[in-house]
Amino acid sequence: MLCSPNNPAGLVHDPSEPRAPVTWAAGHGIWIVSDETCVDLGFRPVTAPGRVEPAMADRLVTIGGVSKSFAMTGWRAGRMSGPEHVIEAATAVQSHTTSNVGRIAQAAALTGPDVSAGFRATLRDRLRLCACVLEPLGLYQTPPDGAFYVLPGARRFHPDDIAVADRLLSAGVVTVPGTSFGAPGHLRLSLAVEEAQLRKGLRLTADVLNDWAG
Repeated sequence: MLCSPNNPAGLVHDPSEPRAPVTWAAGHGIWIVSDETCVDLGFRPVTAPGRVEPAMADRLVTIGGVSKSFAMTGWRAGRMSGPEHVIEAATAVQSHTTSNVGRIAQAAALTGPDVSAGFRATLRDRLRLCACVLEPLGLYQTPPDGAFYVLPGARRFHPDDIAVADRLLSAGVVTVPGTSFGAPGHLRLSLAVEEAQLRKGLRLTADVLNDWAG
């Protein structure tokens, strides 16, 4: 499975990075699932595996949606593309295991205006806000290339990211320990909140960590 932009780091793979595994998969009959849920929220171009290796097309399944790019994460509206026999099988499974997409989400996704460009601009503004607060704390080493997460390293405050997350939680700031994503020593912060909430959360984060470091 390839995920670009990635969750939780927001990493967008350069075309050269997936070429080796995609080419290897094409030569060994391996299937690839490309998770492009945040593809419209990339801050630089996102390359699809099928463009890296066209021969992969008959064993490539692409999944995505508009729940995140249209800023409606609570309304699950996804999409899937791939070889016809795979989509038919997936449709048969889905029809008996989950409910259909809500009518409101369908209308917003299929007939509503494309709001992803405006949302992307909003996220850029929020990233700049994060940088202003997190850089002085040494927590903005690797800015994301896309999506709406920041994954700062927090080891300078404590080697256990869960301890840091608990400390912040006690002050009212909700983060997710990087350990949950295989990235120990980091915290995942979400930008998908109201700007006032983000400002308050960043201010509290700075206060808590500055006191801790002091």
